[in-house]
Amino acid sequence: MKFLARGVVAAFVMFCALPAFSQAVGSLDFFDGEVQISRANQVIDAWTLGFGEALFEGEVVETGPTGSAEFTFAEAVGATMVIRSNTAYTVTVRNGSAAGSETEAGVDLLFGRVRVVTDGLRTNRSLNVRSGAVVAGVRGTEFDVMTSPDGAVLVGTRSGVVSTSTPRGEQRVEPGTVVEVLSSGVMSSVSIPVERMDDYFDIWLELRTQAFSANPVLFVQPYLERFDRLYNSFVSSAQRLAPFQERLEQAAFRSDLSASDAVNLRTQAATVVIGSRGSLAQFEETYFTLVQLVGLMSDSDKSALPQNYRRLLDRFQRERNNALQAVAQTRYILGLYDMVDFDVLPGGSTRQGL
Repeated sequence: MKFLARGVVAAFVMFCALPAFSQAVGSLDFFDGEVQISRANQVIDAWTLGFGEALFEGEVVETGPTGSAEFTFAEAVGATMVIRSNTAYTVTVRNGSAAGSETEAGVDLLFGRVRVVTDGLRTNRSLNVRSGAVVAGVRGTEFDVMTSPDGAVLVGTRSGVVSTSTPRGEQRVEPGTVVEVLSSGVMSSVSIPVERMDDYFDIWLELRTQAFSANPVLFVQPYLERFDRLYNSFVSSAQRLAPFQERLEQAAFRSDLSASDAVNLRTQAATVVIGSRGSLAQFEETYFTLVQLVGLMSDSDKSALPQNYRRLLDRFQRERNNALQAVAQTRYILGLYDMVDFDVLPGGSTRQGL
C-alpha cells in the first residue's frame, strides 16, 4: 500500500464521512506514523481529522511499520487499547436492551499486537479479543494479544485473569503467564515476570518472523491462490449487498418500523446477508493475512516467486484498496442489518442464524 508523506513521518489513513446512522464504539485518541482506518467504502487521511475521532462498528484500524495508536472504548465498556505497529483490528459493542442484560465489547485482531487495559469492567460488561479461532475473554485486567505470520497467537496477562479459548479447549491465563496458541489450536504456557513480558513478546515474534523469512514463498503462495480465487466472488457479493445500505440505515433507527416493512426488508435482504457473512469471513482472513505476509517480504523474496505467483501478487497489489473498501462496506451494511428491530414481526426476532 502506498503511504502519504507527512513531514518526516509517513502516514496513511482510509476514512470517509461519518456513517449517518452508526453509533460510535469508541474514539481514536492518539495516533502517530502510519495509521489507516477504513470506513464504509471511502478513504481520508487521519491527520486531517485530528485526535479524538469517533470510530464506528465494522471499521478497520490498521497501523503500518512506524504506526501506533490509542483507542478508548465507549464509556459503557470502560477500557482502553494500545495498538502497536503492523496491526489491524476492528471493534464491536453490543448494548443489552433488557434491564440487567450485558454489554459486550469485542475486538477482532486481524493481525499484529494490542494491549488492553480495563478500568475494572463494570457489572454486566464483558470484553473479548478474538484472533481467528482464539478468544481472550476478560472482565477486569491488563493483557496483550499478538499474532505471528504463521497464524500462531500469543496471550500474556499483566494483571487480572484472562480466559483463553479455542475449539480445542480453554485455559486461564494468570498474571505473569504467557499462553501460545498454535494455528492447530494446541496451547502451551510459560511463566514470565511481568516486567519481562515485552521482551518475551518481541523475541517470540522475531523467531517466528525468521521462520517465515527462511521460506516466504512457501507461506505466501497458498494465500495468493486463495485471494485470486475469492476476490471476484467477494466483490460481487459486496455489490449485491450495497443496494440495501440506504434502506437498512433508515430501518436501523426507526422506532415505527411496521410488520409489513420488516417482512419485506428481511425477505429481500436475508439471502444476500447470509451469503455475505460467509464470504466476508473467508475473504477477510485471506486479505489481512496477505497484507501481513507481503509486508514482510523483501523485493528479492518477491522476485523469487514463480512467474504465475508474481502475476497473482501483482493482482493483489492492484486490487488491495478495492478489496479493503469492499470489506469495510460489507462490514458496515451487515452491522446495520443486525441493528434493525425485526422484533415487530409476529413471534419476535427473526435474525437468528443470519
